[in-house]
Amino acid sequence: MIEEGDPDAPLVYVFIDPYCAYCHQQWRLLRQPVAAGALRVRWAPVVVLDASKRQLPKVLGLLHATDAEGLARWMTQRRVASRTDVPAKLALMRNQALFSRLQANRVPALLYRAAEGQVILRTGLSPLSPATTTR
Repeated sequence: MIEEGDPDAPLVYVFIDPYCAYCHQQWRLLRQPVAAGALRVRWAPVVVLDASKRQLPKVLGLLHATDAEGLARWMTQRRVASRTDVPAKLALMRNQALFSRLQANRVPALLYRAAEGQVILRTGLSPLSPATTTR
């Protein structure tokens, strides 16, 4: 997973397919709260779309570069080094397994604890605000 944001900010997990236009929009929507230190995001790339299945080495490259800068390069320029190494494959398998266990059937999928304490799973593009999440 790729983590960014203030470690003390409310946490949200976002499952994304690297070739999903809505996932790119979700990334852009969360730029401001992350930059302001109001939200911490753990991005979990998964393979849902056929384009990602065809470009698996690129997806694995994104999983190998677990830094926010690598994700930003992908989201803004679609640049990442292709990989096929075992650690990246294992990271994708873990993300896919969690995505499957959550029964999230589309991306983006956001998982977080609401301010009231309940765990929320939202699928589809979501204008999540830090006020809806808890630490």
